[in-house]
Amino acid sequence: MERRPTIHDVAALAGVSKSLVSLVLQGSPRVSEERRQVVLSAVEELSYRPNRLARQLATNRTRTVGAVVADLHNPFFHDVLDGLQAEADKRGYRVLIGTGGLSSAEEVAVGELLLELRVEGLVLLAHDLPPRLTARLAAAGPCVVVARGPSRGVAADVVVNDDLVGMRLAVGHLVQLGHRDMAHVAAATAAGRVRAAAFRQAVSELAPDLEVTVLLGGMTEEAGYGGAAAALARSPRPTALLMANDIAAIGAFNAADDAGLRIPEDVSVVGYDNTEMAATRHISLTTVDQPRQEMGRLAFQSLWERVEEGRTRSRNRVVTPTLVVRSSTAEPPQEPRRRARCED
Repeated sequence: MERRPTIHDVAALAGVSKSLVSLVLQGSPRVSEERRQVVLSAVEELSYRPNRLARQLATNRTRTVGAVVADLHNPFFHDVLDGLQAEADKRGYRVLIGTGGLSSAEEVAVGELLLELRVEGLVLLAHDLPPRLTARLAAAGPCVVVARGPSRGVAADVVVNDDLVGMRLAVGHLVQLGHRDMAHVAAATAAGRVRAAAFRQAVSELAPDLEVTVLLGGMTEEAGYGGAAAALARSPRPTALLMANDIAAIGAFNAADDAGLRIPEDVSVVGYDNTEMAATRHISLTTVDQPRQEMGRLAFQSLWERVEEGRTRSRNRVVTPTLVVRSSTAEPPQEPRRRARCED
């Protein structure tokens, strides 16, 4: 096997010391531009790549953080990761990403693997781990939980959306349109339970005389379909559906279509997250906008404060959502109706 070039080879080819090569690779301003170019030419000629592991052993620093993502199929996480990565890049860090695949056991395994790789902090994105398992990961080093509230006894920072504000916006919008009978299709996760409780509180505050139903669905398209289909089969049928997230709302679109109903003429649908798909022309989903990239940036800032500034006490950051109104919501029909189906 051909020997990989070393920093000594670069120094010999450039005719400089090893310490000068190190300064150039670190971007030090103490090196003249002429000598910098000589070193960089040698690096390019030899195709030299620094030995990151050796540097880590020498400095006891990796300048990496790990992110455990519950579900990479959910575009909400993509946006959070964008914000996390942007903030990490700005501060000279790298992000290692692993997915739990909606499995608590896998999330813990991925988190422990990232810790074995000596990440300097860990981000748990919308996980559904029991507090004891979250505490296990948080005990190993700085940890921040995104999109789930704090757990008692867990020494982790939190970045979470204010779901009560989000549900007040969604319920208030539908009430203003004239809806008096609505259903929330919830998810059986920690975040889903918080959102369902926020829905109930928002209704009790804004319109306690409303006819409301909370059904179990989920945060996948299939689960959203099942929950929405169950809601639309009720009599009287609700005139508006508030879904657990945008992906579940796509399932609600399909359930309405299969029931011969039009959106929004026969039933209004509201999503949650304001992911990129919500804005597509053929969906045009009214949805609660969580500031996802800001949540990612705040997550990294929390780790930075722990790692670089020495903060030890846990800190909770709450971001404020807004409502984005599109064409999936409208005034309720005067008389609920079914769309005539075309038959061959």
